[in-house]
Amino acid sequence: LAGEGALRRTLHAAAADECVERVFFGGRTAAGIAPCMPERQRVLADAELVKPLERIDVLEHAAAKDAGFGPGEVNAEFLGELDDVVLLRALERHVRSPRFSVVAGGYHRTITIHGAGPRDAGPGARTGEMTMSERPIHYLSLTEISSRIRRGESTSVEVTRAMLDRIAALDGELCAYSVVMADAAMEAAETADGEMAAGRIRGPLHGVPVAVKDLCRTKGVRTRAGMPLLNDHVPDYDSTAVVRFREAGAVLLGKLELTEGAFASHHPDVVAPVNPWNPDLWPGASSSGSGVATATGLCYGSLGSDTGGSIRFPSLACAVTGLKPTWGRVSRYGVFMLSDTLDHLGPMARTAEDCAALLGAIAGRDDHDHHTSLEPVPNYLAELEKGIEGLRIGWDEDHCTHDVDPEVAAGVKAALRDLERAGAEVVEVTIPDTREVIAHWAVICAAETAAAHEETYPARASSYGRELKAHIDFGRAATSVEVGHANACRNHWRGTLARLFESVDMFVAPPYPDLTPTVEGFMAVMDSADGLHRLTRYTAPHDLSGSPTLSLPCGFSEAGRPLGFQLVGCDFGEDRLLRAGHAYQQHTDWHHRHPGR
Repeated sequence: LAGEGALRRTLHAAAADECVERVFFGGRTAAGIAPCMPERQRVLADAELVKPLERIDVLEHAAAKDAGFGPGEVNAEFLGELDDVVLLRALERHVRSPRFSVVAGGYHRTITIHGAGPRDAGPGARTGEMTMSERPIHYLSLTEISSRIRRGESTSVEVTRAMLDRIAALDGELCAYSVVMADAAMEAAETADGEMAAGRIRGPLHGVPVAVKDLCRTKGVRTRAGMPLLNDHVPDYDSTAVVRFREAGAVLLGKLELTEGAFASHHPDVVAPVNPWNPDLWPGASSSGSGVATATGLCYGSLGSDTGGSIRFPSLACAVTGLKPTWGRVSRYGVFMLSDTLDHLGPMARTAEDCAALLGAIAGRDDHDHHTSLEPVPNYLAELEKGIEGLRIGWDEDHCTHDVDPEVAAGVKAALRDLERAGAEVVEVTIPDTREVIAHWAVICAAETAAAHEETYPARASSYGRELKAHIDFGRAATSVEVGHANACRNHWRGTLARLFESVDMFVAPPYPDLTPTVEGFMAVMDSADGLHRLTRYTAPHDLSGSPTLSLPCGFSEAGRPLGFQLVGCDFGEDRLLRAGHAYQQHTDWHHRHPGR
């Protein structure tokens, strides 16, 4: 069911694991590998896997019926197309182990069951994932912990204290936080508990610990935007996003680290957050702290910002869910600016459902920011109940596979198949080449960054890091003619996408054409002649258009690097993106995978 390399790694891992009782082999690729397994773990014949699936589960699966399979006709090729949940439901009847691995569809899928084993799972336990009571409290989703607090099973004080203890234990190594607001967080938690005890429920964020990127101004708390230049900057007001979090009853744990000025790289005097999956891997930029903290259970949700990919890159690198809303959907009042007409503020969390809850709290008109739209804000959580049926998802084979790493392309294709199985309609589309779009995005971004830093650059240029300094210099050198062409390109690109969205609700794409790079590999990309285009190939065009984009985890490469995909929607189509993302996560369990910390 998979390549020999992936199978070999799976089997060697299983051989070393005393908890594994049986391993199913796949015939041809098992040749020469089986002897590495203890005798008690060997089950060599394909029939040992196929037969029980035929008899019990596959014929119950709608896809099998649609494919016209009858008794005895299901084969290994079809099994490779099944999702984890279907495979697990079949295997759990025949494997008494608390843990086992499944290799299917070309991916190594490790499924963990906690407790005495599948046959002893309690009533209501969902196959293929830990139940809420079995998962550590820090890895519950935002909506799960919210429900738990509202039902009185936990208090906000208990949850907040547990989160602060975890930050104290891990963040010295991970460096996700720029500032931890422990005293204020505990005070907010106590207030939340008191309000809920009195019957005043503010909503799904009430009493839930969250964090914000350290470019959101916070009254009385340092906000430095990743710049040592601003080490002493203590605002006297809250940004609108922070105000709305407080109004929603959220508990603000602190401020999350980011790259310098929210551009590409961390300032040399700032310790960069560490990717929790592998410390050698790039954590993403610029919302690096948001990705790391969300992935490692140092908050239940966070805010990031995205000017050229800065929500989607760390969502990919850290295997979390991130939403870049439509430009103007969320106020940026009180948010440190990189590029005025390209900056987007949005949620990062473990699930699409969590992103829906976070977006519902911060979206909408703000008279402090006249860029915000007057469009009504839907109830994003309620919209999830509509499901994915009837949604049309565009697919452009060339756009998603040309000059793209094969594992990245395969991950996107697998995600599209899962979306189709969940009920979406896949429609072939053609997405125009974006090279010119990215070049014009770079001009606008650099020119607006130069304007944003006018008070301190070049007057204090020595306080700037190399990459941000070069970016500002490029912006200062841009001519009015270049900016004029860039704005004309923006308008044309927006019109092109508007016409595309007449035939589909969204389209799918990778967030990045290569596997998540190492830190050194990322710097090499940035230093290469074509680096900016390669880095932002799938992200910057949708900042230029202002289109909403949802990034979702969809697996891991053979080397263990996170894989992801993004859904790009029409203006103010966040509700449909979230419906699709939620449906996808009901059929997969990648959002329940966590780094081993």
